[in-house]
Amino acid sequence: MNKPDQTNPAQPVVSRQLPRTVIVLGLVSFFNDFASDIVVPLIPILLATVLSAGPIALGLIEGVADALACFLKLWAGRHSDVMSGRRKGLALSGYMLSNLARPLLGLAGSWVTVLLLRSVDRIGKGLP
Repeated sequence: MNKPDQTNPAQPVVSRQLPRTVIVLGLVSFFNDFASDIVVPLIPILLATVLSAGPIALGLIEGVADALACFLKLWAGRHSDVMSGRRKGLALSGYMLSNLARPLLGLAGSWVTVLLLRSVDRIGKGLP
């Protein structure tokens, strides 16, 4: 009789390990979201104290940035399906845009620059 803890040599062994690509993309996404969660709460402080902008500017910045990200997600999802398996370029360009635009927020001299950089950051979020 076969014991329950012994495997049958005729049955193939199924690996339960995640592919390396899934682990790497998960870590990249985690750290990108972590960096975004650190920077985004500082934007209202930057606008109110350094740039002397009001709540209307903050609402406009966040509204435009989120709208761009949502519309780009529609396009990127369709484009990704048409590309059939070659999604690395979209993901790479999205994470690169976000990571290049986010540090430049500290150098912004006006709320319009913050609007542009925040929009580029959200465009990068909408690509992958």
